[in-house]
Amino acid sequence: MPSTPTHKHLSRDERLKILTLRETGQTYDRIAIKMGCTSHQVHYVCKLNQATPRKGRGRRSKLSEDRIDGVIEWMHASSDNRSKSAHQIVTDLELPVCAETLRKTLKARGISTYGDARTQSRDFKFGGRLLTIS
Repeated sequence: MPSTPTHKHLSRDERLKILTLRETGQTYDRIAIKMGCTSHQVHYVCKLNQATPRKGRGRRSKLSEDRIDGVIEWMHASSDNRSKSAHQIVTDLELPVCAETLRKTLKARGISTYGDARTQSRDFKFGGRLLTIS
């Protein structure tokens, strides 16, 4: 049986309690025993000096928001562009993503199929301004 507790994620309340105990002058080891966590976790919370855990970074998008806006504007620039497949768009614009990624990104923006982009009137928000495309 290990002498130290197994790893667990600390809640916001637990982090607040750790910071409060540390302010009273207690050691990392004593706080860890009292809270049922490791002294490394206590040290980390005290080092950050914040009760709210950091948000996970996640994976960065290969297409920036501006680039996606540019793709949508390019699609609506002409009827030929609107009728192209995702693969053709990726190839023509030399985008660093696969066709499926572009499809999912456009779907998240409200363009579920290329027929939608071509035949329906849609409102898009570009850089804070509203643009209606028919």
